[in-house]
Amino acid sequence: MDRKVVGAYILGEEFSQTTLARIVKVLPLTGKARISLLHLVAPEVSSMPEAARLIEHHAGLWSKVSNLHTLALTDYQKTKDGTYIVTEHLQGRLLSDVIRRCREEGIPFAPDQAVYMAERMAGALVSLSQQRVLCGGLNPDRVLITFEGEVKILPCVFRDLQSTPLAAEAGMESIWRYLPPDQAVGKVSNQATDIYSIGALFFEFLCGQAFRPSMETFEPVARLDAAAKGLGAAGPPPEDLFAIIKKSLLPGSDGAYTGLAGLKEDLDRLIACGEYSPTTFNVAFLMHSLFRGEDEAEDEADKAFVAVDRSAFHPAPKPENVKPALSKQSGQTDGTRHESGPSPETPAAPSATEEVPRSRKGLFIGIAAAVIIVIVGLATWFSMSHGPKGPSPEELQAQAQLKKMAEERAQFEASQKVMAAKLQALEEQKKNLEDQVSKARTNAEKIRARKALEDAQKKLEAQQEEQNKLEEAPSAAPPPPSKPAQAETQTSTSKPNPPSTAPARSGAAAPSETTAPSPASSTAPPNSTEAKKPVTKPGDEVPLWAVDIRPKAVNKFHLTVTDLALRNRLRGTIYVEVSIDETGSVTDAKVVKALNPDYGMNDAVRRAALKLRYTPALKDGVPVKTTLTFPVVIK
Repeated sequence: MDRKVVGAYILGEEFSQTTLARIVKVLPLTGKARISLLHLVAPEVSSMPEAARLIEHHAGLWSKVSNLHTLALTDYQKTKDGTYIVTEHLQGRLLSDVIRRCREEGIPFAPDQAVYMAERMAGALVSLSQQRVLCGGLNPDRVLITFEGEVKILPCVFRDLQSTPLAAEAGMESIWRYLPPDQAVGKVSNQATDIYSIGALFFEFLCGQAFRPSMETFEPVARLDAAAKGLGAAGPPPEDLFAIIKKSLLPGSDGAYTGLAGLKEDLDRLIACGEYSPTTFNVAFLMHSLFRGEDEAEDEADKAFVAVDRSAFHPAPKPENVKPALSKQSGQTDGTRHESGPSPETPAAPSATEEVPRSRKGLFIGIAAAVIIVIVGLATWFSMSHGPKGPSPEELQAQAQLKKMAEERAQFEASQKVMAAKLQALEEQKKNLEDQVSKARTNAEKIRARKALEDAQKKLEAQQEEQNKLEEAPSAAPPPPSKPAQAETQTSTSKPNPPSTAPARSGAAAPSETTAPSPASSTAPPNSTEAKKPVTKPGDEVPLWAVDIRPKAVNKFHLTVTDLALRNRLRGTIYVEVSIDETGSVTDAKVVKALNPDYGMNDAVRRAALKLRYTPALKDGVPVKTTLTFPVVIK
């Protein structure tokens, strides 16, 4: 792929295309190879003097902003290729792209997702206002939704463009739709603008349409009255959410917000009541549903982009005009002979006696280098000819047997791990059935639940009996390789004493000699007095059945059922296996028994499992890593 250089950056893949700027991923020509976003301002915008001055002014202000809720502005330049700003990059999509994809897929925003995004944007604007920074109105092109469900504000360098001659351009639609009617006609923004823009976005999330459909005469009250009855396929918004919309979009009405703090408090109150329970996971799941597989493909492309050879894009050095040097010996230049001798100010050429010490110094250096090479060569030859010949055949046989024992032990532990997973799954199934029995409303439901509970109890007892038999027969499990035996074997093979190794090679060791333990000695049963119990170290991988104290969940498992699963009335059980490290954190989660079709629930369960936290599993009093399998019932 041919790549272009703009200013001090190498252009990569296009990130998004907005009406006011084209956004491209870039790498700096020098310095740390980190991907940024270059916003190349549209020519019709940057060529207008009034707009160019506003963009330059606001870019200077935003370059000083440091806030966790925003993407940092790192550069602003005017080049022959145009005007551009550079911001940091996070994997995700602009809100405008998310809204567009939702409409294409026919997937509306759920109320909890709408509440979460509105609250995050309000929180960002409140945080910025504490630094005396005014966004001057948000729009979908100025908000980034990451694949992890985070909401970030882009630098609002296009603020107040409605006060320039650009206001009449069709490309300004992305701005005036989210401005109060009196400001959309040319007035500069203020704090009320930010309140209105969040209300307009909240309206669009819940109603599926923009609050202001066109630039023509607009009646906000009539539009809200129509939305209260439902617009298009979308039903009417919930009353508590619709009240927030009205107080944001009707600034002159009773109870209207006078500041961003009041808007944020109402959104926080909705979250605290627990009715909507918005989380980062809900939005992350939406992103992965809309942009299926694009995050992984984008991650691979970003890695390849970071690895490009940036030196190939550096400008070639300009050739320097080198003047012919004056010869020190003859006083001549290349191709020119001076007839007159050197002037009195020209220092005389050094005599032959002055050059002798310099030549002797080089000679001494050469002799020293030759001596060093000879010494290194002799040392290498001596070590190769007199060094150890390698392990004896008996030692190789012992190592092979130890390796075989380790493989058998691994197979045994794997079978125990599978059995422990089955046991845990049955225990969880029994617990769920007990809950169903207690929650059953009719006699028929109770009878079915009790019958299922009895069957699960029988399976659990049979599995526990099989588990007990396995644990009561330690001789069936090959013991792990003995570390002390390995250490002694390595010690004996490192001794260069020929008399002590000769009997071992002939097959008859003297009784008084200290020989390495044979493979048979390392296969002693676990209850042997000679065998040493392996020491458990923090962070060791231990199967669940072997830990002394099992991990316990410290937070609840929050799962959001997808719209597709709800519409298709999905029922079933998904089994998920989580890997828990020594701190209790879930490092990996995978579905070991899935539903088909799952309507997005297999991935939803896996991502919800990654959010769990546990108390660490303990073995010999130290925290260890382990795995745990549990069922998730979709009903």
